[in-house]
Amino acid sequence: MKFLFVLVLALGFQTANAQNLGEAYDWLKYSYKKIPMKASQPYYDTAIKVGKAYNSDKLVKNAKFYAENVLHTDDIAEIPGKGITMNGTYDLFTNDKRDEEHTYKVNYKINVQVKDGKYVVEMHDFDIYFLENKVEFGLKYNAAKNDDGKSNQFMAIFHSLNQRQIQKLCETMSMDMLPADATASN
Repeated sequence: MKFLFVLVLALGFQTANAQNLGEAYDWLKYSYKKIPMKASQPYYDTAIKVGKAYNSDKLVKNAKFYAENVLHTDDIAEIPGKGITMNGTYDLFTNDKRDEEHTYKVNYKINVQVKDGKYVVEMHDFDIYFLENKVEFGLKYNAAKNDDGKSNQFMAIFHSLNQRQIQKLCETMSMDMLPADATASN
């Protein structure tokens, strides 16, 4: 619900700055184009330079902290020599013209590895469910391309939530001292 408030607020600012209401709708209408795709599926990846001091022990420690304190999951596995993989989930809320709320459950996988003085984050393997039924991402994506309002709203929120998850992970991975470390050293 908080996200919808922020989205409405952002759209309000966008509308206020736009020369006409069409420009505000265009922002939402074309958001599906910003979703990175690989083999017709959403696939987010980023690399953050961290230097030589960053090693796999720190990666494991920070990734576990992220999984437990941000994702609230213990579904994390260390892959020797490759890094960490973890599964996450979030709820995505949309509204229709009658202002009825629709809740989607989005499951995904995150891989993190240290490579050449940087860590690489990949977010992929999305499974989306609505009322216990699996939603085919390709159908939603194509509907957004064809100017379906509900699908455009879904894509805008989907992309924003994924970017936020990656940002939180990158912030956590870059921490020199985790909050648990700070309390342990006092």
